[in-house]
Parts: sequence; C-alpha cells; structure tokens
Amino acid sequence: MNEQYQTIARALSEEIAGGRYSAETPLPCRTELARQFKVARATVDRSIRLLVKKGVLTSRRGAGTFIAQNEQRHSIVFVGLPQRDDRIPPCPPHRLSYLPFDACATRSARRRLEEFDGIVWNMPDFGRIEWMREFQGRVPQIVINRHLPEFNYVSTDHKGAIQSVTSQRLAQLPDAVPLFLTTHSPENRDIVQQMRMDGFVAACRDAGRFYEIVVLPGEFEQKKNVLAERAKPHAGKMLLLVSSALANTGAVVSWVGEQKLRWGEEIFYSDFDNNYPENVFGFQVTSFLQDFPLLITEGVKRLVELIEKKRESAQVLIPPKRVDGRT
Repeated sequence: MNEQYQTIARALSEEIAGGRYSAETPLPCRTELARQFKVARATVDRSIRLLVKKGVLTSRRGAGTFIAQNEQRHSIVFVGLPQRDDRIPPCPPHRLSYLPFDACATRSARRRLEEFDGIVWNMPDFGRIEWMREFQGRVPQIVINRHLPEFNYVSTDHKGAIQSVTSQRLAQLPDAVPLFLTTHSPENRDIVQQMRMDGFVAACRDAGRFYEIVVLPGEFEQKKNVLAERAKPHAGKMLLLVSSALANTGAVVSWVGEQKLRWGEEIFYSDFDNNYPENVFGFQVTSFLQDFPLLITEGVKRLVELIEKKRESAQVLIPPKRVDGRT
C-alpha cells in the first residue's frame, strides 16, 4: 500500500499538472495543506521534500514553496538498465532514472520505486515479473519487450512473427518435417523463447502437423551432433527448422554444409535477431529484426499517458521486420 506522503505527493503533482497553481504564486502553507489532506503536518513536509527532490517544486527561504520554473513533469525509472541506453530517446520534460535489476533484489529495496511517478521494466525474466505484481494498482508501470496480458506492455510480436513464417512455410511444404530449435529446457526457458515457441506450436497445430521441439546445448560442436541425431529418423525428407534465437544459426549453417543439404530444397531455416550481413554466413538468412528504439519510445509515451490518466491500459505489439534470405 502507498504511504500517505506518496499519495499526497502524487495528488499535488496532478493538481500542478492540471494548472491549479501558478509558477508565480506559492503553494498554500503546509498547515493549510495538512488540513486539506487531513494528515499531520510532518506528512505534508515529507511530501514536499519528495517533490523538491523530483524537481517539481522548489522551496525559497522566507517566501514559501513554488513550482520549479524548469518543472520536470514526471519522474520515470527504468528498472533493468544501469544507465542511459543509446536506444532511449530524450524525453523532456520528464526526468529519467536508471536502476539495474540487482539494485531491486529485495522487497525493501523495491520500496524506493514507489517514489517515482512511473516504472519501465526492461525485459524482465519470469522471476522479476513477481516484482511487477507488487506494484499493480499502486504505481503506473509498463514492461518493454514482454507480451504479458496481465500488465501494460509494448513488445515485439515474438509469437506472431514466428507463427507467420512457420504457417507460410507449412502451407508451401506439405511434406516437410517441422522442428523448433531452442537453447533452453522447459524448466529454464525464458519468456521470449517461450513466446517464439508458442508461435511455432500454434502454426503447426493450426495446420494439423506433427512437430518436434529440439533442445540444443550451448557448445557449437554439440549443437551439430544433436542436429545430426534428431535428423536421422527423417532422412530423405525436407526439414523445416525454426530457431528461437540467432545463437543456433552458426551451428545450423555449418551442419547443413557438412551434410551437403540444399537450401530451399531439402532444408528451410529461419531465426530471430539476425542482422549479420551476407558475408558472415555466405548468404542472407531468413530472420526477424526488432526495433528497440521504437519499443522504448512507445513504452515511455504510453507510460506517460497512463500517469496522466489519458488511458487506462496500454498493450501494444510491434511486428518485427522480416528479412527473407536463401534459407
């Protein structure tokens, strides 16, 4: 539950944003504000100190408390980023702060987040989603690049992208054997891997096709060994491989070369996040590219609208750019 001083600070911020007070006139004295909000004077003092710290108010000795002339409308914290990222555009007149996930590891440490007007969660994993639940209904928040229906989010459409390319190829290749390549076992799979796998599975089920999930190890040569073993039962058949990440592509390309398989005839492949030029693998790989600057820009924009109560929810999926290659 928000402490009283935070609730009052938020109410004063809304009144300031709504134009109730002018920059030339001091706010009512703290005793009057205490009567208005029906709290102790010490609680109002703490609220004022918080707004001064945020740059919303300024105290002038002997004159009172005024709206800061360079008032920064909202204070937003990016959790999961230790410092400003080049992908984050300038966001005047809002003040941005940055905290790594490690700085919020305990419940007591996370309490500081309630002093901000809004929270941006940058690509949290399953465990850190529990932290987000602590702030539901208390502080406006949005999650970047995670499609989580119970939260506000701006995310790449990981599931839709994989589902679209898989559906298209299943329709073109009625005899191909679909295999999804992941680097995480079910108990260790992260959210993005899960979303991409969900898209693959949905496409196969919609088409009424059997499919296999192949968990690849981390080491390059071991990846090729697993691919060889899983491909043996399907010798002579077309293979449709869909990878959850770029991390598998080098091993797949190497294995295909060693097996002398023909791209676009005996084997089809696509991955995600692969922006390497043609000279890296010798050809362009079919892949999807995410627009991180757009994700973050849209995330901040939607969060500010949530803070200002211009919208009640924000759930946005942004299609990644598809790059079609020889695979």
